Amino acid sequence: MRSIDTPPPETEVSPPLEYLEVIKHQVSKTNTVEKPIFHILINGLIDGRLYKFEVSILIPSSFKGSHISTVLWGTYSQDFNSPDLALRDQWQTVFVTAIYRDDLPNMIPSLVTESEYDTHFYTAGWRLTLVESPENTVQQNTIDNDSYFIPTTNEAGITFNDESRRAMPLGYLYNNGGLNNQKGALAGLLAAAYDAKRPIFLPELYQLDHKNDVQKTVPFESIYDLGQFRDFASKYGVEIVEKPQDFQSDDPHGWIFFNGNPDFNTPATMGIDRTNALVPIIRNSNILVNLQKNVFENEEISTVLQLRIENDWQEYATHLRTALGSAEDFIIPYPYIFSKIEKTIKPIPRKIYIVSDEKNLPVPVEEIKSKIYKEFGIELFWKSDFLSADDMSQLGVLNLSLIDFEMAMDAEYFVGLTRSTFSNNVCWEKYCKYRRPVKTHYIYNNSSSFLSLRIDHGIFPDPESAATVPVSFSDYFD
Repeated sequence: MRSIDTPPPETEVSPPLEYLEVIKHQVSKTNTVEKPIFHILINGLIDGRLYKFEVSILIPSSFKGSHISTVLWGTYSQDFNSPDLALRDQWQTVFVTAIYRDDLPNMIPSLVTESEYDTHFYTAGWRLTLVESPENTVQQNTIDNDSYFIPTTNEAGITFNDESRRAMPLGYLYNNGGLNNQKGALAGLLAAAYDAKRPIFLPELYQLDHKNDVQKTVPFESIYDLGQFRDFASKYGVEIVEKPQDFQSDDPHGWIFFNGNPDFNTPATMGIDRTNALVPIIRNSNILVNLQKNVFENEEISTVLQLRIENDWQEYATHLRTALGSAEDFIIPYPYIFSKIEKTIKPIPRKIYIVSDEKNLPVPVEEIKSKIYKEFGIELFWKSDFLSADDMSQLGVLNLSLIDFEMAMDAEYFVGLTRSTFSNNVCWEKYCKYRRPVKTHYIYNNSSSFLSLRIDHGIFPDPESAATVPVSFSDYFD
């Protein structure tokens, strides 16, 4: 690793030596050591090989955090060092090593931190190498010939020494996650563009039919109101341009921008405004308006449940279990979820509207309905009980997901889980939409026979924090 010089004062922080960019990482009290504030996906790793992740860190004199460390998420660390928090205003190098195993999730170079205050620090010179052969470096967004990659970060705060790069738009082709993960990548893109003062081009939106294994992308403006989104971007000085014809990227899916926490944009109001500017076209459609009337008025249903038991969740939850252990109920027999509801919500709801991917459930809908009614006397409804087969087919995967989302957001009571970006975003977006605390959202992935009332407005992915750490409305609005 090359030597690192002491930088100028914080107001003029420059990269160590010839590195092109410095990344400013914003830290808030919502960050915990269990959730990376920044990460980047790396592909092309070799099973059973030892890798070393290094990064240069500068901790300014104003830093108020209590912890910073590097991790290789999804693996078991072999060796590491941590930055000296007492060493301020100069670059220091930290590292972590781990053996990659292809039966675990991707090896993800990450930063974790903890602070009771809003604060920040800087990084530069991200590097991932095979320990056995340091010249064989995994490269991503490479900027020189010395095997270093500089990710375009979701917090951004990027300082460019090369002024010509300021005009280059940031963007990616499409994010290949679920719709709510796609929102997270888009939010990170906007934060990066805002901090770096660069234009963006909009990604296409990705949809996957799990049942038939059919993938496709559709234009952004076919799902969301482009005019409202442009107005929001313009308010924050982010120009939306066309995708360059020669655009190339090592990360065409935008995971380098992704942050699962919906509230990380700076300034704070940007996250609120961006959330409200993502207006699905289907929100004002007759199909949704009629569905809401049938469910909430005609059937007098007040509770919506995200029954996250689909086949794809079973696979994902297995990885979660590896990382988190068995302290959470995110993969449990579905009747147990209704047992928690029966014990918690009073009066007991006798009708519940279910949001889920009906075609991807491990058991037929009718079997679930019959079992739950027999055991609990609760009648279940899905959107297919109200929409015709032709409507369901024509709407497509994304619009069906958005219908579920709108129904969950408009319900009096919502039950979900913190390990789902769908549930977290439902709470967060309701908070943003009405600008008042959300008081009747519950989570079932807690380690209890009862539901937990969430008081974090969708911020935390771990159930304990979601139920015990209040997030004040005044934290976001003056």
